Amino acid sequence: MPVSLIASIAVAAPLWMEVALQPTDGFAATSLCLVAVLLSLAVLEHLFMVMPIPTGWLWKWGMRVRA
Repeated sequence: MPVSLIASIAVAAPLWMEVALQPTDGFAATSLCLVAVLLSLAVLEHLFMVMPIPTGWLWKWGMRVRA
């Protein structure tokens, strides 16, 4: 697994733990949640790029022939 993924997961996990601790104000909760979601989606995207999946499997749903 690439070092960037490991580092991103190491940062995302404490962010989600902080969100779970329920910050006192709404701004802190919203900002922590947004950062954690964006970082988690970035990790997921990079995992898809690293995995040896044929691209046809990923895009088959959108490339159906319509008659």
